Amino acid sequence: MSTDLSEPEGRGTGAGKLILFGEHAVVYGAPAIVAGLPDGARAVARPTSSETSTLTFDATREPSSEPTSKTERDTVERAFRAICEVFDDRLDGPVEVTVTVDLPIGVGLGSSAAFSVAIARALADWTGADDHIERGVEAGESVFHGNPSGIDQLAATEGGLHFFTNSDPLQATSLDSPDLEVGICVAGPPASTREMVENVARRREHEPDLFEHLELLIGDVARAASAALREGDEARIGELMDINHGALASLGVTTSELDEACHVAREAGARGAKLTGAGGGGCICALLPDGDHSVLEAWRDRGWSAACYQL
Repeated sequence: MSTDLSEPEGRGTGAGKLILFGEHAVVYGAPAIVAGLPDGARAVARPTSSETSTLTFDATREPSSEPTSKTERDTVERAFRAICEVFDDRLDGPVEVTVTVDLPIGVGLGSSAAFSVAIARALADWTGADDHIERGVEAGESVFHGNPSGIDQLAATEGGLHFFTNSDPLQATSLDSPDLEVGICVAGPPASTREMVENVARRREHEPDLFEHLELLIGDVARAASAALREGDEARIGELMDINHGALASLGVTTSELDEACHVAREAGARGAKLTGAGGGGCICALLPDGDHSVLEAWRDRGWSAACYQL
């Protein structure tokens, strides 16, 4: 079946993600907990008279971090073309895709997965090839991250709150939890997820036994957090966030800015705080007391960008 060019366009969206527990250890089979964010990416696909498919990219959120270097632009372009290749058997010719990303980019909130899901869904909406979406997203994420765990793809596709294990096959269980208010702070510059994962892998080679113990700890924290989330035990959730951050610091993925942002959040009344995502820069998240935005104000007083989400 080929594309019906009488159809004017296809549209798709992808959610952002917030890893609440389990970064890095999830790559080695430990469980993690991830939440979809309402902000993400939007894509529109249309036929084009150009000789090749084209991508128009726009980022709306501060700090603005649209791909600026040649390497970044090349990576985004390669991911776009990898997704399009999956749909080649359903397309009559080149397409024009416009993507708008409503997340800060490269700071651990799943902008690449949201980008990949939005494009794949837009192409599927236009061609009717819904069965191509998963492979399209995997193709894009493989360009961005090399060997992605699948956790970003899960959040970007499904949204919601999930207990996730990077096993074969992947396992994900939806978590029912009372509403939580989480603050997210961009406390450092963007960092490459691929590079951070590779850095952890190199350190793991030198100290395999110690890193295995850290991964087991992070996995145990995620399991305990799963129970605490179901029970709505916010004090326990906050304590476990602090423990998780300490373990990630031992993996070598935190920075002085991320540590300071966690400290500021706790001093302002957060129940717990930790880095989220690959680390090396980017974001932290903090569990906020109900209706109290003192943490957000404290972050902003330091000049950091901050937002609040209901999970």
